[in-house]
Amino acid sequence: MEEPRLIWQANGLGSGYSSVTISEDMIFTQEYSGDTERIYFLSENVGRLIWSMEPSVAAKVDTPGSRAAPTIEGNHLYVETTGGTVLCVKNLNGPEVWRRQLKEEFQGRQGGRGVTWNRPWWTANG
Repeated sequence: MEEPRLIWQANGLGSGYSSVTISEDMIFTQEYSGDTERIYFLSENVGRLIWSMEPSVAAKVDTPGSRAAPTIEGNHLYVETTGGTVLCVKNLNGPEVWRRQLKEEFQGRQGGRGVTWNRPWWTANG
């Protein structure tokens, strides 16, 4: 069986363990970049960086790096950072709609690896 052909490769996106989220011709991921956690939006066709934002400073954890993949619902992008910040961005690269801090607002505790899971998102449509 033949291996898949590499079409393009993106470099310089930071470090971490986040997977990618693909919607239509867009790819989203999040990684650590220096002292910040960053969300990246790439073109699926060529891997070109379209947009990025810094939702929070990078949490100090045992093994640094983002762990959750961004979630897309309609024209909203939802992100959970390693430090426990959850936010929603409108139009996938537009203004921030809301932001919550799980540790501070809900008395959550951060383990040695930070917030390390993806949460399912439910909408009125199911």
